[in-house]
Amino acid sequence: MDFVQLKTSLRERIEPVYIMHGTDVFLVSKAVDLVRDFSQSADVTKFDETATPSAIMAACNTFSMFGDKRVVIVRGIMDATIREMAEYIKKPNPSCVLIMTQYTEKLTTKIQMTAVNCNPIAPDILQKLIIKQVADIGGTITPMAAATLAKYCNNNFSRINNEVIKLVAFLESETIEDTHVRELVSADEEFQIFELGNALSKRDMVTAKRIQEKLAATGAEGYAIFGSLVSTVRRLYYSLATTAPNDAVAAVLKCSPYAINYARRDNKHLAPRIARIYRFALDLEHKIKSGGVSVDSAITLLAMALVV
Repeated sequence: MDFVQLKTSLRERIEPVYIMHGTDVFLVSKAVDLVRDFSQSADVTKFDETATPSAIMAACNTFSMFGDKRVVIVRGIMDATIREMAEYIKKPNPSCVLIMTQYTEKLTTKIQMTAVNCNPIAPDILQKLIIKQVADIGGTITPMAAATLAKYCNNNFSRINNEVIKLVAFLESETIEDTHVRELVSADEEFQIFELGNALSKRDMVTAKRIQEKLAATGAEGYAIFGSLVSTVRRLYYSLATTAPNDAVAAVLKCSPYAINYARRDNKHLAPRIARIYRFALDLEHKIKSGGVSVDSAITLLAMALVV
């Protein structure tokens, strides 16, 4: 099931074994908290990835001293540990709720249990969650403002959560409008440059110009901008040039698996063009290092290549 389905599921039944997996660390943590809260247990045992299978199973088979369900949480559990616990997972102690977490896009274990997908939420669903989250703490937000907030935070629910709290506190009884988000939520420099590359790759010159003006006003370094643009092109190139899983490509490029999924979804028809631009970007990178072109000129040339 997806994260957004978890609460409804818990109202009907609490399963004896859960595994929460995904690249949004905040959602994984939130999913663990939801199950623990619904269990209403005061007897909680926590382990990390170093825990042995025997220690985890011993905790699961120990009855609660408070007479209610016992909750055992194992964060970052390894597949090898899960395999050694296969027999327990097939026949778990009904008086215990075992919650395991893995910070991967997809589960690699084949052992059947209740899995909760905590990868970044689709934008349309995320907007509804933001609207509900704002309402839960006593505020209101327009759908457009929710969409902009999600975009500014790169769909990262952890950051969205923090920004929502700040916006509601600052604006008090006002409805959060799109202009409020744009003025009060500062997309960090790295995110702005990331968005610049995406805007240029989509030939969205209006957005690209707005981001460039904002970067110039904050004094962003030319080398940082060029380097990030090259990284954007590299991400697009390798996303489209291989059929390897999102997790594997993301590990090589040191980015989120969601970014790889996003690149493949929106740019799959651009593979030949992206390959040419990537070669051009590497050539510009060499010319900067050898003094053949200034970094500002290289940014302009790469930007032109992306939109032509």
